[in-house]
Amino acid sequence: LDAFDLIRHYHDVSLLLVGKYGWKSNDLLARIQRHPAFGERLVHLENASDADVRTAYGRADCLVVPSFAEGFGLPIVEGLRHGIRVIASDIPVFREVGGDHVEFFACTNASDLAERIVKLAQDGDAVARGAPPRDMAISWTESSEQFRDVALQLSSASDRDAP
Repeated sequence: LDAFDLIRHYHDVSLLLVGKYGWKSNDLLARIQRHPAFGERLVHLENASDADVRTAYGRADCLVVPSFAEGFGLPIVEGLRHGIRVIASDIPVFREVGGDHVEFFACTNASDLAERIVKLAQDGDAVARGAPPRDMAISWTESSEQFRDVALQLSSASDRDAP
């Protein structure tokens, strides 16, 4: 939100926030709802459907993933899978997930993020840096089919080993 405020007066940008607010976020929620761009250039989809998320990825110029701590970083994988540029906090798990395909910023430095967003916008129609690794490019359908196949193999092996 701080980075958005730094650039919105000079550039035609919008910020779409997707997802539920986490714990201890009441101050942030109040700040967003009081923001002068709220409802116009600043929009929040708290209960986004899968179709809403797909539409958002399809229309986005980039995905910003600001976080101090994460368990994995699924939005990075999804953003890369949709072929959009990703800018993420410089935390170890995001470096592991995004590697060379993601632009990283210091999460406590709004100016750093603002500069990266402006630079990305000036690059025009550039796409995500290279294709995501194959293990990132797997679809949900492929993932569920792989899970099913492994479960069936384990079940068959268990049946063969039964007395």
